[in-house]
Amino acid sequence: MTSWPASTRVRATCAPMNPAAPVTRILTIVNLRLQPVFSPLGRHSARPSKFRSAMNSVRNRLGFGVTGPLAAHWYADGEAVRAIEVAIDNGIGAFDAGPFYGGGLGEARLGKALAGKGDGVAVFSKCGTIRERFGRTRKDFSAAAIRRDVEGSLRRLRREAIDVLYLHGPSRAQMAPGLEGLARLKDEGKIRRCGICTETALAMDAVNAGAEALMTPYNFLNRKAAAAIERAKALGRHVVAIAPLAQGVYAPGYAALSRPADIWKRLRSVRRTPRLAAAAQEVRAAMMAATDRRPLTSAALGYVLASDAVDIAVFTTTRRERIPELVAATPLSQGECAALAAIAGQVGLEIEG
Repeated sequence: MTSWPASTRVRATCAPMNPAAPVTRILTIVNLRLQPVFSPLGRHSARPSKFRSAMNSVRNRLGFGVTGPLAAHWYADGEAVRAIEVAIDNGIGAFDAGPFYGGGLGEARLGKALAGKGDGVAVFSKCGTIRERFGRTRKDFSAAAIRRDVEGSLRRLRREAIDVLYLHGPSRAQMAPGLEGLARLKDEGKIRRCGICTETALAMDAVNAGAEALMTPYNFLNRKAAAAIERAKALGRHVVAIAPLAQGVYAPGYAALSRPADIWKRLRSVRRTPRLAAAAQEVRAAMMAATDRRPLTSAALGYVLASDAVDIAVFTTTRRERIPELVAATPLSQGECAALAAIAGQVGLEIEG
């Protein structure tokens, strides 16, 4: 399998992949409206020059997710587009979206923003997760469903090809057949790399299934996918870390709910990790003791950027003013990384996502 150049390395974050019960439904309402060294995809041509050209535009190993509030119907269209433009202006050259987010609204907003200034930008999308009534979701990784998702994404994104297309949260059994479906679209030039976006528990399975790209949560409070990430990089796969900011639990205003986006974020984090809110102050105090005058958000991102196995760290925010600060984040030292990694044990908290 073709190894991607070190210059393309960045870090990244995946939206809910499991149907969850009551709180997921609330989130929808609040939406106010080792084995296989030989990849089964290896026989397919990759059109690497176009892919590398896009990835080489990424100047800082960072990606921006057009997900969550940025893809919500209740969030102003112009505000979302402006956030994407600020990300581009600050040198972020990789963007993550998908038809699952806002029924494709996030992709449409991304396509609009890139139409004016998106030359050379890399775009990631997903397929296979369908939102139904009352917040329920179902998976469909059939060839027809994947093709339907991809063709819709290309229209909304206003692009001829998607740089990396990820199966969105497949089960272990769905991975290999789903990748075969992606490979056919790759042969047609509609996508350039075939990946899997998965929860940490299945990250190693995604690598072993032969995915050319892995997208999974990774941060200082969730290091469950560390071995899979290292294995993927050793095999020359592309690695995107999502949720690198650890849900911002350490932020001074974590408990404040001043905007709809804050409510969405809090409900999502509580659904994933019920004890998170109670531990917020403890995590913040431990981070302040572990880092030397760094903004805590930059420290969280710097932890992920310190891993050479992570190519791109994908974050998202509705607060445009934070983007330059995050772009300026630098990898933590070995000592700082060890101190942050110890926090989960100190406070007895390991988050999901």
